[in-house]
Amino acid sequence: MAQISPRLARTYFAEISAGSALPLDLDDLVHMVQLRQHGHVVIGDIAIRCYKNRSKWTYDERDIRRAAQAFADFRVDLGDVVEFQVPPFRERADQDLEERGRADWREKIASWMYWDARQQHQEQRHYEEWNDSWQRIGARGLPGDLTWEEFTAAYSDRRQNIANTRPLELMTCSGGSLFLPRAYAELLCASKINNGPPYPRRTRIRSRNPFSPKSGTGPLLRLALCENPGP
Repeated sequence: MAQISPRLARTYFAEISAGSALPLDLDDLVHMVQLRQHGHVVIGDIAIRCYKNRSKWTYDERDIRRAAQAFADFRVDLGDVVEFQVPPFRERADQDLEERGRADWREKIASWMYWDARQQHQEQRHYEEWNDSWQRIGARGLPGDLTWEEFTAAYSDRRQNIANTRPLELMTCSGGSLFLPRAYAELLCASKINNGPPYPRRTRIRSRNPFSPKSGTGPLLRLALCENPGP
């Protein structure tokens, strides 16, 4: 198999998936932020195996091309959506270790919203007037006095992502409700966005690490799909 550098992998991936309906953020193919935890880079619901030889990281070119093609072929029906309700605010200290490690795209997006709502609340008041009103869902369906326009504007330059995809580019707001295409919501459910190793579906593409002949771990995994992406 042909081993390619992380930068070349990102270039090939971007070229092949250029017409994808999903907004992808491929920088992690180079930066490998989560690599120390599970030996894969996760993009959407696909975990791509990384290989290390003599202090250099590489990918199997075939894995990159197969994964990129999967996203190029991914279809999103913007008329088939699920409603996203912002979950109640919870202090991180109130969560047990299992809850903190559980992947949940809803809580991830909500954490961005609560952060902005708190910032807005504190910037508009003197310190003595600060309270916890930003923790409650307002009339617009968002925390505190936050509006959808303010929220999306704040994150437009931050490139926040989940599983190396950018959900805010496909999320819409109408009548105080938030919506996400069902196919994309299912993909986010399938991705394990926080910590821990990826867990495969029944089908996977198997090949061996060229630098470890005894290894039989599949380098390209389709992650398990959650049961309830939405109504």
